[in-house]
Amino acid sequence: MTGFFEIKENRVVWVDVARGVGLLLVIIGHLRLPYAAAWVYTFHMPLFFFLSGCVYRQPDSFKAFLKKKIPRLFIPYWFLGLVIWLFYATMSLFSDYGVKMYGSNLDMLGNLILQKGFWTIWFLACLFLCQIIFYFVLKVGGNRATPSFAVSIVLSCVAYLYYRTGGRILPWDVDAALVAQFYFCCGYFFVKSKMFGKLLVSQNKRATFLKCLFFLGLNVFAGYLCVRLSGRSLNMSIGMYGNELATTVSALSGIAFVVMVSAGAAFKPLIYLGQNAMIIFAWHSRIVLVALYYLYERLGLFADNSLSAQFLKGIASFSLILIILVPATELIKKTKFKRLFGV
Repeated sequence: MTGFFEIKENRVVWVDVARGVGLLLVIIGHLRLPYAAAWVYTFHMPLFFFLSGCVYRQPDSFKAFLKKKIPRLFIPYWFLGLVIWLFYATMSLFSDYGVKMYGSNLDMLGNLILQKGFWTIWFLACLFLCQIIFYFVLKVGGNRATPSFAVSIVLSCVAYLYYRTGGRILPWDVDAALVAQFYFCCGYFFVKSKMFGKLLVSQNKRATFLKCLFFLGLNVFAGYLCVRLSGRSLNMSIGMYGNELATTVSALSGIAFVVMVSAGAAFKPLIYLGQNAMIIFAWHSRIVLVALYYLYERLGLFADNSLSAQFLKGIASFSLILIILVPATELIKKTKFKRLFGV
């Protein structure tokens, strides 16, 4: 496809589709729609770490690793984050809307520097550290599945123990990165294993449908069980994992469901979103949604708290996010600064 919705070549199509699905799920999760948001949070962030693991290639040296990852993750983190900070700094000139949520402009700048699950861009900081950790996991494990998974599981258990003993979010989401690297590890070895072909390649549509249904059902059941057992669900950005075993089962089965659906759905808009997710992911919640909710409040729109009003508000916000941020992405892609924003 060429023109406005240009799709990049030499990409793994099903990964881009799954990433596009994941992006839409993230938006739905932030819209806080009843029931839908609760389901999305059972697996949407583990999905992104898993998909990043699917396309990861181990560099020859740590220097080569940093040379590749700093421009792709570390630098975009700062530029995307500074735009969010400037948005709130500007907003603070005529409203206390941002201050009520995040404190003063200086507080927000400090939180951007320390990064403890702050704004949507916490994911970029976490993914950067996650990949650093995984680089050494593969080194220790000799790039073999069994020893690498053993190290990965131990590291994730260390993070869970840290939370269980009252630990708080660490700078640059080191704690969340220790959990994330497990899902990253799953994605990496999923592609290298025989499971990859068995799960994705199937000529039997009925069998594929039943597998999708099974994984979806397992995801919902395990997610419900997690809340019943612990009173909490999964929210990686704030270090909330509920019952760790139920959470892991729910997340992995949700990932399997999306991966299987994505393998048979080469839908070009989803491919586009998967290939151009960075700006939409970073700015939809902390800029566009905040601005929209402010306008709704000022104009008296969607004041009714009924279920129908919430869904209408969600549909309107979902549509406006894409209407605003897809063209914004395309405009930035045409500038010489596009790499600074990860596009």
